[in-house]
Amino acid sequence: MLNAGRIAQGAAGGLLTPVAMAILFRTFPPQERLKLSRALILPIALAPALGPIIGGAFVEYASWRFAFFINLPIGIAALVLAGRSLTKDPGRQQARLDIKGLLLAGPGFASLLYALHLGHAEGWGSILVQGLLWAGVACLITLVFVEWKQPIPLLNFRLYTNPLFRSMSIIMFACAGALLGLLYIFPLMYQQAFGATALESGLILFPEAIGLMVASQLMPYSYRRIGPKRIIQIGVLATIFVYILLSQVTTEMNPWYIRGLCFSVGLFLGHAVGAVQTSAFMTIQNKEMSHATALFQVQNRLGSAVGVVFLSLLLAIPPDVWNAGSGLQTEAPYRAALLGAAGLLVVAFIAATFIKKTDAKTAMEKAQQKQAAKKEAS
Repeated sequence: MLNAGRIAQGAAGGLLTPVAMAILFRTFPPQERLKLSRALILPIALAPALGPIIGGAFVEYASWRFAFFINLPIGIAALVLAGRSLTKDPGRQQARLDIKGLLLAGPGFASLLYALHLGHAEGWGSILVQGLLWAGVACLITLVFVEWKQPIPLLNFRLYTNPLFRSMSIIMFACAGALLGLLYIFPLMYQQAFGATALESGLILFPEAIGLMVASQLMPYSYRRIGPKRIIQIGVLATIFVYILLSQVTTEMNPWYIRGLCFSVGLFLGHAVGAVQTSAFMTIQNKEMSHATALFQVQNRLGSAVGVVFLSLLLAIPPDVWNAGSGLQTEAPYRAALLGAAGLLVVAFIAATFIKKTDAKTAMEKAQQKQAAKKEAS
């Protein structure tokens, strides 16, 4: 029942973010999107950080079941705001649902991820695991061919022919996996290996959200000064270093040192993610914006899921394999998983090296010139 509820929640919630992003990026021209990024980073920063704190408080002082009821007032508020603020755009043609893409994408992604999740427990040679794995791969390969030929596809893979969008997509995929991997692994290590409560583990991670919010305020200035490529490279490289430090924390360390490291993750990775979100759609036309935001959000969710599954695989490996006689039987798998998250960021750093240094900056300058010309003409 919990799995069925999560599927329904994901299907419904998955409709919201791409549509909201498309509305925002159609409404705000490229030169104003740096300011927009300050607002967009707030839910990205606050939601994952507040979740463990509120959930930990429920577990410790009430019941875990309250985690479901908290969605009701938030959902009601969203409905009221949407009803009052959003209007139908009569100039947009209503597209038909791509049934073929839907029937291939859902089972394909689900089968592949579930096979990776079951592999360690059931054995990679298991008929169930092998069947799910190859069924997922077959669905996704077929999906690419089908969607490439569709005039109005569910997932427009043709957008990956845009070099800037492609590079930013790979970076965001890896960063999403690394960030959610940290939010998944570190609280588990803090509770199970260090003996902390669920609330304490949530509080120790909360400075990461503060770092993200600080980054959202500084990023527009940094973006104009040094450009997206260098921001992403510096932010990702610094975050890799912090992840390595987090993998070495012990119970004897001052909690404020650990909080400082979590704040640094938010600060550095927030700069990189903010630059990616701002730059990814710079060269996307308005008519393709809804497809671009949908594809971007799907891959982000997939990146988060892949990150959690990948780190879970590392976590499931027996401690003796990791500790090599160090005596850290309980902590060793968690440390290895955190280093695995740093490995995902290495992928993001490599992808960032393929960004043409002036791509996003040139696109923004052209948009500013176009806007200025419009003002002069009026």
